[in-house]
Amino acid sequence: YKLTIGKTTIARHYGCFLQQLSILPEGSIFKETSGARLINDGISGLTGILDNIKAAGGGVLFVDEAYQLVTDREGKKVLDFILPLAESLDSDYGSLVWGFAG
Repeated sequence: YKLTIGKTTIARHYGCFLQQLSILPEGSIFKETSGARLINDGISGLTGILDNIKAAGGGVLFVDEAYQLVTDREGKKVLDFILPLAESLDSDYGSLVWGFAG
């Protein structure tokens, strides 16, 4: 039996909360990935996820186990690409949420 903390559930509720505040448009989407998957898929895989979010008018991207990105050269490239988007207040993507193991 694996005990989970509920990071993904909280991130989903956060997305709904942002919709209720009209920060994200109705119909915005929730996308989930992991640090390991982003390392494997690289920037092109991340770009595909972000394009889906942008096409939906915005959304939430949840990166579970994001700490994995700093352990790999490709992961660091992904971080260099995504961090400016996460810091941007006028991002076309809505919200980027990071999940870390406790």
